[in-house]
Amino acid sequence: MTIEEIKAAKDLSGQDLSGLDLSGLDLSHKNFSRANLSNANLSRTNLSNCNFSHATLTESKLAEALCRHSNFSHASLLAADLVLSVIDFANFSGADLNFALLDRAVGRLANFSQANLSSASAADAHFPQSDFSGANLFSATLSTSVFKKANFSFANLAWAICGSTSFEHANLTSANLTNANLADANFTKANLTNATVTTAS
Repeated sequence: MTIEEIKAAKDLSGQDLSGLDLSGLDLSHKNFSRANLSNANLSRTNLSNCNFSHATLTESKLAEALCRHSNFSHASLLAADLVLSVIDFANFSGADLNFALLDRAVGRLANFSQANLSSASAADAHFPQSDFSGANLFSATLSTSVFKKANFSFANLAWAICGSTSFEHANLTSANLTNANLADANFTKANLTNATVTTAS
């Protein structure tokens, strides 16, 4: 498809858009479900209110992209670059974000429930009131990030790097923090009921 065809279309479900440079465009309110956007450049693109459910965005570039209210549920974002992206109210439930970059991203009330964020980096990010329940954050880097009132119930944070991270008022019920680096982390009024913190530093 040409860039003009993509801009004009509303339903791009199942399309092969891999490797395309779509940076800086307004692609809001489009349906990309089950589309292949691997290695696509979506940097600084307006992707608000889009449907990316079950889409493939492996190694795609979404740096500084605007993704408010977008649906990435069960999408593959392996090693995707979402640095400085705005993902308020976005849905990443069940998505694969292994090795993804979310440094300095902003995601108020975002949904990462049951998502795979193992070895992902989300340093200096802001995810207040976001849902990470049941998510896998094994060995993730969350340094200096803010998760105020976020839900990490039953999440796996083993070996995560959480130096100076704020979990103020967060729900960490039954979370696994084994061997996590919690140096200078803020757990003020956090709920750690049944959380595992054995040998954490």
